[in-house]
Amino acid sequence: MVDEQLVESRRGRGMFINAGARNLLLRGERQKFLTEEWPRVHATIQRLGLTPEELLGAGGNGQPSSDSEKKER
Repeated sequence: MVDEQLVESRRGRGMFINAGARNLLLRGERQKFLTEEWPRVHATIQRLGLTPEELLGAGGNGQPSSDSEKKER
């Protein structure tokens, strides 16, 4: 973690979290998502023929929004 500049070791005092550590972690997590996970997610979206409206309407809960339910009825 010291090499990644997330923490700083202070002799005789311990380890301290560096300012900006959260942003560094998020940047790394975003990059990992885009390179490792997103290609699989994108392929699944394409295979299922999901539209941006369906994805945004689901709101992360896997359920269609009330608007899309009304359209199907």
